[in-house]
Amino acid sequence: MKGRSIFYLAACMAFVGLLSVTANAENAWYNCNVTQTGPSGTEVRVLLTDSAAAPAFTSKWFKAPKGQENRVLAVAMAALTGKKKVAALVDPAADGTPEIAALYLKQ
Repeated sequence: MKGRSIFYLAACMAFVGLLSVTANAENAWYNCNVTQTGPSGTEVRVLLTDSAAAPAFTSKWFKAPKGQENRVLAVAMAALTGKKKVAALVDPAADGTPEIAALYLKQ
C-alpha cells in the first residue's frame, strides 16, 4: 500500500512538472537581426537571429500572421535595407514555423 502511494505521488509530480514546462512556452520580446525575408508559398517568412550575447535562437524562420503579411514584410525589408534591428514578439520554442505576434523596427 505504501509503495503504491509513493508511485502515485511521483506520477502526479511528474505530470505537474510537464504541465509547467508546457505553460512556460509563450511569446517573449527579442532584439533581432533580420537575415532574409520574403514569400514562401502563401506565407511571408522572416529569418531572425536573437542579437543577445547568449542568443535564444539563431537563424530561425518565423511566419507573419494571416492578414498581416504586408506589414511584417515591410518592417523586415526596412530592417534589411537600413541595416537595423527589430524587436520581435515570438515564441522560438514553438513547433514548426512559429508565428510573429509583433515586429517593430528599432533605431
